[in-house]
Amino acid sequence: NAVGSGERLIRARYVAGCEGSNSLVRKTAGFSFEGERYSGEQFIQADCRIRWALPKGRSYLFLTSVGYLMIIEMPHGVVRIFISLPDAESAGSIAAAQQLGAVESMTEQPTLEEVAHHLSRLSGFACDLSDPIWLARYRTSHRYADRFQKGPLFVAGGAGHVHVPIC
Repeated sequence: NAVGSGERLIRARYVAGCEGSNSLVRKTAGFSFEGERYSGEQFIQADCRIRWALPKGRSYLFLTSVGYLMIIEMPHGVVRIFISLPDAESAGSIAAAQQLGAVESMTEQPTLEEVAHHLSRLSGFACDLSDPIWLARYRTSHRYADRFQKGPLFVAGGAGHVHVPIC
């Protein structure tokens, strides 16, 4: 049945909310979505090309006392770089902790030079990065619904939990 412009009324025996961290089904069912932002840590990420002393065709993980670095080999000579950095609390970051998603974008995007600096600092290897496809800076969160079913209402995926698998 047509309800309005672009809307339809559908009768269903069950409803599964799989619509992400701002789930209407979860909110309608009254499920809580408790959790918080991982504090003291931010991430920068880049997809680009790399020239350095280490062999191609491999992925690398560097764990240090001041952060960690992952370099993942991807097709066509591109690498994905994840870098964990300390993150100072600020009024903006405290307010952003109220966001429900697993990933909170930050407005200041990293430069390729910044990524190269932190990569060299954490790995101990000089590098030359080029041809960036993607650069991002973000914080991460973890949240879980207090339940996943209420009668015929279900939540799954990001509607029931958000987290970043590498944390």
